[in-house]
Amino acid sequence: MQGLYLLPEQWYDDHGVHAWLNTVARRIDVRSQRVVLGTGEALPYDRLILAMGSSASHPSIDGLTGRAASCCVQAGDAMRLRAYVQQRGCRNAVVAGGGLLGLEAAYSLHLLGLQVTVLERGKRLLSRQIDPRCSEPVEHHFAKAGIEVRKRAETSHVVGSPAVSGVVLKDRQHLPCEVFLAATGIRPNVELARDAGIPVGRGVLVDDRMRTRVRWVYAAGDVAEHDSQVLGLWPIAVEQAEAAAVNALGGDMALTAEIPATILKGVGLELFSIGRIE
Repeated sequence: MQGLYLLPEQWYDDHGVHAWLNTVARRIDVRSQRVVLGTGEALPYDRLILAMGSSASHPSIDGLTGRAASCCVQAGDAMRLRAYVQQRGCRNAVVAGGGLLGLEAAYSLHLLGLQVTVLERGKRLLSRQIDPRCSEPVEHHFAKAGIEVRKRAETSHVVGSPAVSGVVLKDRQHLPCEVFLAATGIRPNVELARDAGIPVGRGVLVDDRMRTRVRWVYAAGDVAEHDSQVLGLWPIAVEQAEAAAVNALGGDMALTAEIPATILKGVGLELFSIGRIE
């Protein structure tokens, strides 16, 4: 778990950053320029940067509420799933989604000793990150590891309550499993901004300088929608955060062309891609 922390705790003290842990931002009052906390206190601001991130996108699949039927995006989700697999002696898993998170999760379940099937509704893996020629060795790598990839496959519903016993595909095939994991993208956490009257689309709308449409309020990372896109990529989030910080402090930094960079990791295959894929 230590490897998941971005900075050591001492860094915040050394740089004069006050981190309010276990504290909810309940409301933003843009007229009085205050953030109201769950504790009842209010923090005044001169400049405000929104970095609420995103949550797992929950697909409309019937039965996606039982034990071991879930979406995985946070460390706690992975820890609960790891414990469940061991406690129940699970042997089969189905992962819906052949993107980065889906493939990394599928490989992790494979390392736990499960027989894993990946459902990809498209015609190839990682179609948004790599070209068709590159998809072939990726699929071969997973097949060699014993992970089955089913293309043009979508889930109709999950079977079993309270514990999962299988999934039914839209072509009516039934796959037995004790674990079903949906990895079908992200949903920006825009509620706080929307309730404050800050314009949102899929994410909080920002310009090239990460400014929202409310004066002195900026946004960056997975919560931000820039140039009609929410990319959900770490390198892009870092760039946006730097621009938001520079501009909030009175500088002038514009992001006019973000180049998506993708890293597939933890699957026994080192894969990096950048720029246009077609």
